[in-house]
Amino acid sequence: MTRSKYTTVAIWLHWIVGIAILGQLALGLYMVGIPKETPDRSWYFNLHKSIGVTLAIFILLRIVWRLGHRPPSLQGLIPAWQITASTVGHWLLYLGMIAMPVTGLIMSSYSKYGVKVWGLKLIAGIDDKTAREFWVGIHETTADILMVVIAIHVLAALKHLMIEKNGVFQRMVP
Repeated sequence: MTRSKYTTVAIWLHWIVGIAILGQLALGLYMVGIPKETPDRSWYFNLHKSIGVTLAIFILLRIVWRLGHRPPSLQGLIPAWQITASTVGHWLLYLGMIAMPVTGLIMSSYSKYGVKVWGLKLIAGIDDKTAREFWVGIHETTADILMVVIAIHVLAALKHLMIEKNGVFQRMVP
């Protein structure tokens, strides 16, 4: 018998990671606008780093789970071109989910502050402004691309739910 839904673990990891990524993107956009002279500015950056490292663990769990558990087939639910688009979109999402914490850690390792995770020093920083600015650009560009891919993913999911009503959305609902 063919499975029509994702596994319970896959569903929960999808929603936990997805919501946390949206929160991280929102926090990242907010904190970069805080003036440098603001006293509690570093609190937001440390929170972003701590959530990012924690989220990276959940992303790793999600990837490991996905490697061992094939998703339910889309055959017969949507046209072949949409299956291809879905595959490409999911690869881009996974690429972004990996690139964001990696570039964030590298970027932060080139600041004098390094990386603290929930108050514990994880990486001591090397104060290299040129290297840091390079990685800031990579991290921010990756965030921009990820936001576009997420928007397309959400719009496609809503299309399947509200317009096509073909059961694709329900496969990922707890």
